[in-house]
Amino acid sequence: MQKSNTGFTLIELIIVIVVLGVLAVTAAPKFFDFGTAARTNAVKSMSGTLTEASKHVDAAMQLPNRVIYVNGTPWLDVNGDGIIEADTVSDQQNPRNNTSRDIKLIKNVSGQLGPDNFEVGKMVAFSEDVIIEVGERHQTYIGFDRNDDGEIADDNCRVYYTQPQGTRGTFVAHKTDGC
Repeated sequence: MQKSNTGFTLIELIIVIVVLGVLAVTAAPKFFDFGTAARTNAVKSMSGTLTEASKHVDAAMQLPNRVIYVNGTPWLDVNGDGIIEADTVSDQQNPRNNTSRDIKLIKNVSGQLGPDNFEVGKMVAFSEDVIIEVGERHQTYIGFDRNDDGEIADDNCRVYYTQPQGTRGTFVAHKTDGC
């Protein structure tokens, strides 16, 4: 009588389990990197929200008596009360400190109005986890400081907002390859 072997030996089974375990341990971090996905989606969401908020500001500017000039500077009277609650100089240097509801507008060379880059904190309520960094005179970055250097402009995990300048209106874009 001859015995026939069918199936795996115990040693073969253990080797297969060990190999699968090693593969799982090396592949798991790629599949469980929820932080990158969360930051990427947050940046995309902020970009879309800021774009829509800019459209709402554009629509509000079309309403009668909503754009009021104070000392030659155009402001959007958000609540329509005819009174502009202007920011202090300190408020204008830090977008999170802007406490007035009315939005300062900038006019490009074509005469097109749009929100000043310091006013993004009024257009959208951003999470405290997000950094708002005013870049050059006309731009603001909103995002995450991935390399902990205190700046987000050099990290590619951010939204880029530009106030109207030249002949271009408000511009919003985002980068997520550094999230």
